[in-house]
Amino acid sequence: MKNFLKISLFFLLFLMVSCNTSQSKISEVENLVKEMKSDKKKYTDKDWNKSDTIILRLENDLEINRDNYNPEQIEKANNLIGQYKALTVKRELNNFKRSINDIKQQLNGALNVFKDSISN
Repeated sequence: MKNFLKISLFFLLFLMVSCNTSQSKISEVENLVKEMKSDKKKYTDKDWNKSDTIILRLENDLEINRDNYNPEQIEKANNLIGQYKALTVKRELNNFKRSINDIKQQLNGALNVFKDSISN
C-alpha cells in the first residue's frame, strides 16, 4: 500500500508538471502576441528572431507532446500561433511596401539623371 501511494503521488506530480509546462508555454506565447500587437513597431530583427524561437518551441512541443495538452489548450495554442503568423505576414507586407517605395524613389532619381543628360 505504501508503494502504491508513492507511485500515485509521483504520477500525480508528473501530470501536474507536464500540464504546467504546457500551460507555461501557452502563456509565454500569449504574452508575446499581446506585446507584439501593442508595440510591434519597436521590435527589431533580433526581437523577431527571438519571437520565432518561442513560437517554434510551442509548435514543436504541441506536436511532440500533444497528449499533455487538453483540447482547450490545443485550441488556444493554435489560435495564438495563427495570430503570430498573421503579425509576421503583416510585417513582411510592410517590408515589401517599403522596398517598393525605395525602388520608386531610386527610379525617380535615375530618371532625373537621364532627363538632365537629354536636355544637355
